[in-house]
Amino acid sequence: MISFGLFAPPFFSAISNHMHNLFTNGCSYSKPRTVPPHNVTATVGGEVAKHFDLKHINYAQGGRGNDRIFLTTVLYYLKNPERMKDTFALIQLSSAGRVDYPMKNEQRQGDAMDGQDTSYHAINIFKDTRQNFLTSNFKKMDQIQWLIMRFYSSLINLQNFFLRHDIKHMFYNGLENDTTTGKADHKLLADYINKDNFFCWGQKEMIHYNWCVDRNLELANDGHASEQGVIQYSKLLVDDIEKRHLL
Repeated sequence: MISFGLFAPPFFSAISNHMHNLFTNGCSYSKPRTVPPHNVTATVGGEVAKHFDLKHINYAQGGRGNDRIFLTTVLYYLKNPERMKDTFALIQLSSAGRVDYPMKNEQRQGDAMDGQDTSYHAINIFKDTRQNFLTSNFKKMDQIQWLIMRFYSSLINLQNFFLRHDIKHMFYNGLENDTTTGKADHKLLADYINKDNFFCWGQKEMIHYNWCVDRNLELANDGHASEQGVIQYSKLLVDDIEKRHLL
């Protein structure tokens, strides 16, 4: 059995089962998709919040990665400590291949989350060839292991924060991430993940994007979930939250 040591919730924590809000974070897979000709207004967080009769607070931002998800989530709870006891966190993990960075001109970007003064953009290492991000600057890099490292770093740091502050939560994958190349180190990291709070850990077919593709529930020439792709997947999360008594 894994011990979370110093990151375990303090024994004197007051536990509240009465939730008022649902906080969500992620990438465009957690936002409405209204790019013409599409008009998907449903969101996973919105559907889950509606089922549990919670106020929905959504910090998701399209095209961004897990660095931003981790930091903006932590900052939300640190700036609103009263929310640690009444706000369930539903975190959609993005791609580790998106390297987030703070923008110089936050006002122009207009995507700083409510109550925070930093905006983030991201380099997508799978698409951004202008900077030869991998081929020129990191010739000695094991690219897959670097992505695995980035994925676990964001996930474990956020998991530990939630456990330390006794914040009720669930993680799930919106996009696919590698988690191992067969190394013993990767197995140790995977074993450290609290599977009770992670929807379908290790099941690639249950990643939101993959799940939609397998059922023809993605938008044509877009790669995002259709309205039914959002609604039906949300029901799976609701069922899992209820089955595990997470909320």
